[in-house]
Amino acid sequence: MLRISSGQLALLARDRLAAVAQTLADRLTQRHPQTCAGCGREAIASALEPEIAFAHGQGFRSMQMLERYVDLCATLGFGFGEREHWARDILSRRDLSPQAKLDRIEETSIFVLLARRR
Repeated sequence: MLRISSGQLALLARDRLAAVAQTLADRLTQRHPQTCAGCGREAIASALEPEIAFAHGQGFRSMQMLERYVDLCATLGFGFGEREHWARDILSRRDLSPQAKLDRIEETSIFVLLARRR
């Protein structure tokens, strides 16, 4: 019988997180070149890992949802999900599905960005 230790399982999860971060770093560089200017792929991927882990903890499990969340990070700043009170309020709602939370964050971010420009 094959036995996998908790350490091995953690290592597999860590490797998977790193692979997803690399993929999203490449995408982020293409979609947000100004935000990523002067940053290498490894630095971007490293910065994305805690964001991906946070998003996953919020129920954003599909690659499409993670891509959307990372786009928001590039626009609103890394850590916005924990830093911005309006985002925390949305994420804490138990009556919304993860998809609805992400939709609501995207909708609200438009108004936040407009307010920042004034």
